[in-house]
Amino acid sequence: NGGISWTNVTPPLLKEREWARMSIIEASHFSAGTAYVAANRFQMDDQQPYLFKTTDFGKTWTRIDQSGATHGIPATEFTRVIREDEERPGLLFAGTERGVWASLDDGATWFSLRRNLPMVPVHDLAIKEGDLIAATHGRSFQVIDDLSVLRQLSATALSARAHLFAPRPAYRINWGGGFQIGAPNSPVGQNPPNGAIISYWLKEGAKKVTVEFRAAGDGCDVVLSHDLAAEWAAYADRSTAGWTMILDGLDRVMETPR
Repeated sequence: NGGISWTNVTPPLLKEREWARMSIIEASHFSAGTAYVAANRFQMDDQQPYLFKTTDFGKTWTRIDQSGATHGIPATEFTRVIREDEERPGLLFAGTERGVWASLDDGATWFSLRRNLPMVPVHDLAIKEGDLIAATHGRSFQVIDDLSVLRQLSATALSARAHLFAPRPAYRINWGGGFQIGAPNSPVGQNPPNGAIISYWLKEGAKKVTVEFRAAGDGCDVVLSHDLAAEWAAYADRSTAGWTMILDGLDRVMETPR
């Protein structure tokens, strides 16, 4: 009613464990009455993560951080933020005192998104145009470009012998950048790679892979192929692999392991 009256909807566990800081409340993009809360009690010498979900406007809450479980957030990484993806229901991102975690199943299981991110407190997260942006305390802003794979990832995709993820729209542009202003050693940000990013999954390793890009128009097909044998040779001992290809123009394809 516009703030005329208020109801205490604090998760019961955090009423028992006093002095919890409610760091972030994230309203769902998909369901009315659904929201997520990230809380912490590190100033009470409690390092546990506290993530909760409600589906009835806060009348009841379910804890979803799976603290200490095999596929949960470690019991020593307290949480500062939780965000819900804008496109895929159940895709969640959490910022902790040591990095970023993700869940594909609405908090039932979690996995680390740290990759090359330094071990650093993540105070906030934002999703902008399909990228995940982390505001860290001490390591500036960090960005994971292109959430397309996480938005499409599923048990069905991983069980397939091979799976090609649909790429997001790409722009034919040279992003350039990387220039410096001021001192020669001043920090410089890194732009996304030029071209389209193509991601795929192979259940079993292979020594030779060929990918073709076909554009149909006016009754004529243009076939672009690239033999990845040389790149795969360096990773021949991998039994399973997810890969990202960067198609830059029509004649250069780079590949990096994921």
